[in-house]
Amino acid sequence: GKPVTMQFVPAPAGSGIVFVRTDLAETPGIRPVLDNVVATNRGTIISENGASVHTVEHVLAALRGCGVDNLEIRISSEEPPVLDGSAAGFVRMIESVGLTVQETDRDYCSVNDIFSLAEGDKTMSYLPSDHFEVTYHLAYADNLVAPRHLHIDINPGMFKTRICRARTFGFEREFDMLKQQNLARGGSLENAIVIDNHGKVMNPGGLRDE
Repeated sequence: GKPVTMQFVPAPAGSGIVFVRTDLAETPGIRPVLDNVVATNRGTIISENGASVHTVEHVLAALRGCGVDNLEIRISSEEPPVLDGSAAGFVRMIESVGLTVQETDRDYCSVNDIFSLAEGDKTMSYLPSDHFEVTYHLAYADNLVAPRHLHIDINPGMFKTRICRARTFGFEREFDMLKQQNLARGGSLENAIVIDNHGKVMNPGGLRDE
């Protein structure tokens, strides 16, 4: 619900990704690393050096999908622009200027064993693989939305044509609760998929991907 300006600025090799809050006196930097995650309620919030940035997942997805390793993200408020509720606008922004290959080897983290995480009725398992693939199953207890299943190999082409276009979604029945939590203040059918109390998509154009 607030105005914001965001710039992607090239950074030296080895810098990693850093959000810089240009609206704050000391222009503090916030790195999107696990130790800096402070909340994950309807969006990922990262905090460092006395400052925070909310709802960073679409920006970070675009950077990962486009292969960006080093970048300074100058942002004039605590949350990136919502755009259309997906990562697609950030991908277009990156593609419009192109990438530079830097003369430093990438550091990689490898998964060598199977491990799982669980919280309530949500589970996630990681399995070793020689490429990035995702199997996803969605099911709600009340069956308001029919169960969905997807298996997909995620490469740069697939990310740009399908994954980055996926929008935030929510339910009509959640509006009052979100307002009470001071969330989704700028939310509309222009930047989120909304499912009504009968399980129907309210957006005039429907879904972008089955």
